[in-house]
Amino acid sequence: INALSAYLGIELSVNEYSEHSLQHGSNASAIAYVEVEHPGGKLFGAGINNNIVTASLDAIVSAANRVLEERGQ
Repeated sequence: INALSAYLGIELSVNEYSEHSLQHGSNASAIAYVEVEHPGGKLFGAGINNNIVTASLDAIVSAANRVLEERGQ
């Protein structure tokens, strides 16, 4: 998150993180949710992937995109 914040020029911190499986079994997709805080407030992001790490990163990128949209960028 620090590298993404520096690259985008926005201050972000993760307040909440949650993830769970969408199906049963070893090939199940996972969904991750994050709440990020930035100087203008708090926003959520979500990501879905077969890999929980990728789902988590997708959720962070989703939240960062929402911050940029809110700022008109």
